[in-house]
Amino acid sequence: LERERAMAGLLRLAPTLRRMPNRVTVTGHTAATRPGQRQLGNPWELTSGRAATVREILASSGVPDDRFAGIAGKADVEPLFPDNPY
Repeated sequence: LERERAMAGLLRLAPTLRRMPNRVTVTGHTAATRPGQRQLGNPWELTSGRAATVREILASSGVPDDRFAGIAGKADVEPLFPDNPY
C-alpha cells in the first residue's frame, strides 16, 4: 500500500516538476536500527537505490534528465526526522 501511495504521489508531482525551471536532487533515507535489533541489509544500498528509483520514475514521467542535479543515499546516518530516527 505504501509503495502504491508513493508512486501515485510521484506521478502527481512529475507534471509540476516538468514545468518548473529548478534542478532536482533526490535523497533517500531509512529508519535507524533500534538498539538490540539486527540491521537488515545495507542501508547505503537501500537508500541510494530508493533515490535512483524515484529519479527513474520521475524521468519516465517526463522530467528531463538534465533537470536532475543528483541523487544521494543517506543510509541511517542522517535521519529525515532527527527527533525520531526509528
